[in-house]
Amino acid sequence: MTDNRLSLFCLVHGEATSNAFSVKISSSDTVDDLKALIKIKKAPRFDDVAADELTLWRVSIPDDDDNDLPVLLDSVPEKKKLKATTRLLKVFDTELPDDTIHIIVQRPPQVPAPVPSRALTPLPGSLSDSSRPSDLRAGIKKIADQFFATGSPASDFLDAYVRGEFKLPITTSGIKGLPKVLRRGVVDNHDSGPSLLFLDLPNPPLNAGDPIPERFRSNVLLSKLEGMQAQDLPVFGVSGCGKTRSMIEMLCLQWGFYFNAAKSDLGNMTLVLFLSRLLILKYCLQVPNCRQTFSSASWAILQVCPHMFEDVFMDLFKMLFKKLNERSLFELVLTTVIQDEFLLVRDLLTGHRYPNFPAESKLRLVVDEAQILSDKGSTKFRSSYLETDPRPIMKTLHWALSSGDGVKEYGSSTFPYIEFPGWRDPDSAQAFIDRMKERLQDDGSKRMVDTLIPPAAVNMLHKRLTGRFRPITTAIEGIIKTGVPDTWENVIDITETMITSWRERERRGNLCGELNRLERKIADHPELFKSFSSIRDTLGLFLFRHNLLDATEIVLENEAHLIEAAFGRIKLFGGTARTVLDEPFVLKATKAYFQERDPLLLAAAERAMLHSNNATVHGNMWETIMPPVLVETFKDRPLSTWPLLTSRTLPDSLAGDVTIVGYSEQESKLAISHRNITTHDFMKAHVENGSKREDQDVPPFYFPAPHVSGPDIVFYVKINGNVYPVFVQ
Repeated sequence: MTDNRLSLFCLVHGEATSNAFSVKISSSDTVDDLKALIKIKKAPRFDDVAADELTLWRVSIPDDDDNDLPVLLDSVPEKKKLKATTRLLKVFDTELPDDTIHIIVQRPPQVPAPVPSRALTPLPGSLSDSSRPSDLRAGIKKIADQFFATGSPASDFLDAYVRGEFKLPITTSGIKGLPKVLRRGVVDNHDSGPSLLFLDLPNPPLNAGDPIPERFRSNVLLSKLEGMQAQDLPVFGVSGCGKTRSMIEMLCLQWGFYFNAAKSDLGNMTLVLFLSRLLILKYCLQVPNCRQTFSSASWAILQVCPHMFEDVFMDLFKMLFKKLNERSLFELVLTTVIQDEFLLVRDLLTGHRYPNFPAESKLRLVVDEAQILSDKGSTKFRSSYLETDPRPIMKTLHWALSSGDGVKEYGSSTFPYIEFPGWRDPDSAQAFIDRMKERLQDDGSKRMVDTLIPPAAVNMLHKRLTGRFRPITTAIEGIIKTGVPDTWENVIDITETMITSWRERERRGNLCGELNRLERKIADHPELFKSFSSIRDTLGLFLFRHNLLDATEIVLENEAHLIEAAFGRIKLFGGTARTVLDEPFVLKATKAYFQERDPLLLAAAERAMLHSNNATVHGNMWETIMPPVLVETFKDRPLSTWPLLTSRTLPDSLAGDVTIVGYSEQESKLAISHRNITTHDFMKAHVENGSKREDQDVPPFYFPAPHVSGPDIVFYVKINGNVYPVFVQ
C-alpha cells in the first residue's frame, strides 16, 4: 500500500452501522496494538474490559443501507478472526474500499451482547408472559393495531399502494419509460440509469385458465414447477445467470413471499421476519376493493424493492423485534401463532377468488442468495443469542424455493438441476433489445435505442460478454445511461473490466474478488470442502487448454465450487449436470488472476507434473511454461549480455536489441499449436504478413507436431531489423 497509515472503520458486535467509528493506525502495527487503540477510542464503555480480551474480526460490510438494525457476527457471511501477533499489513494488503466496515469488535463472552436476538426458552424461575399462544397472540395484536392504526404512516402508505397509487419509477430523460430501481442507500438523480432486471414483468391472469403470455413461457422455473410433486426446489446457478429475474417473474404470477439472505436481518429472528411479512399481507388483503387493484405482481414488487416505496416490512420487523425481545418466548408458541396467521392469510386469498390462487394453491416462499445461510454448514447456522446453540435454517417455513450460487456438490437424487440458457447468439441479444423497445411508449425513445445500440454494438456485446444474463444487461444499462451515440464500445470495455480485472477485485460482482472470497472460505472451513480439488488447479487447466489448444470451453464433472466462484455455469448434457467454463469474460478473468498469482503458470504446471506419471503430460506442461520463460529471457536483454555469449563471439548482425516477433504485453495468448495452423502458415504469418493470418493475430510461439528429431517450440526474433527463426528442443 502506498500509505502506511490505515483508517479502519470498526463496529461493535450487536450495534448498527450508524455507530461505526474509525481508528487510524500504522500498517506495521499488530492486531494487539489495534485492540489497545479501540479500547481507548471506546472509553468509558470499554473501561471494564482489558484490551487483550477483545476479539477482532476482519469483515467487509458495505455501509450503504442506512440500516439501524444490529449487525451480528452470525449474519456476516465472510469474516476472519484475527490473531494478536499478526501485523496489519498482512491483514489489509490491498486498498481499502470506501463506505465499508472493516473490523467487528467482539467483547468477552461473559459480557451480555448489546442486543440478543431471542431467548429459546424462558429462564429458570422466571414468569413467562408469553407461555401460551393466546397471550402471545394478544401481544402481537396490540403491536399490529398500533402499527396499522388509521392515519399511521404504514396504513396511509399501504392503503394507497393497494389502490395502485404507487408504481416503480421510470426513466424520464433520454430513453424514457424504462424501470429505474436503485440499490439500497443510493440517492436518486436524473443521471440514474435503467434497471432492466425489472423490465416487462408479467401480470397475473385476469381469469382462471388464461394462458401465460408466450414471452414468459421460457421461464425455466415455471416450467419446472408445473406438475412437480416436491415442495422444495433449490435453484443453483452461477451469479448473474438469471435466477433472481426468473423468481421475480414467478412471484408476479403466483402468490408468495420473497426474502434475501444477503440482507443483514435474515441471520436472526427468522420467525419474526416471516411474521411481519404475514401481517402486512393480511392488512393489504383487508383493504376495501383490494381484489380489483392488488395482485400477486404488486405484492411481489413491494417485497423485492421496498426501499423504492416505504419499507414497511423493516419498520414492522423492528417494532416486533423490540417488543417481543422484551419477553421470554417459547419458540413452539411463536411457531403456533405464526402458523395461525399464515392460515388466516391463505383464507383471505382464497376468499377473494383470485384466478391464480384456487383453493388447493400453495404460497411460494423464495429465499434468494440462500447459499449465505449455509456458510457454517450444510443444514445449520449458529444462533446469534447462544454461540453454542445451532439452529436449522428457516426451520418452520415450508414450500421454500431457495436460490443461490453456493453449490456444494453435485449428485442430488431429490432435486432436479436447472440450466439457465443465457444468450445463445447475437440474435438473442437483439431480441432482448427489441423487447425493450416494445415496452417504450414514444417513437423518439425507440429510435434512440437503435442509435445508441447499433448492430455492431450487439455483435460486440455477444462476442465479449455472452453467457449469463447480467453482464450484457449491465452493459446495455450503461450504454443507455450515457445517452451519447458511439460510446457503446467504451461502455463494453468498462463493463468487462469491472468483472474481470484484478485491480477491480473489491467491486461487487468482480470474478477475481469472488475467487479470492471462495478460497478464503475453503481455507477457513476445510471440513466442508474435503472433496474439492484446488480451484486454482482447475482454472490453470482451463488456461493451459486455451494456450495449447486454443480451447475456449472446458466441461467438468464435479467442480460445483467454480459456480459459487462465478467462473463456471451449469449445463445439462442428456439430463446430467456439468460445470462448464465457456464465457469469454471468464477466460479473461482467469488470465488476470494468474497474471497476479502465478504469471508464468509455473506453480500450476508443477502441480500437474507432480500428480502425473505420464510423460506426455510432462512434455505438454514443459511446453506450456516455456513461452513465458522465453519472453522473460529475451525481454530487454541483448544477446551480448548473456553469460555464455560475449560480444566477441557474436556477429555484428546479432549484437543489437532483441524482440520476439508477434509478442505484445496486451495479448496474453502466447502460443498456438499444429492443430490450428501449419508450420508453413505460422512462418509465413510472422515473416511476410506482420504476424497475421486472414486478419487474425498469430501468437508468437508455435508447437509443431511431435517428432523425435523435430523442435518442440518455434518462434522468431528480430535483431537490427532482421528476422531469425529460433527452434527449441
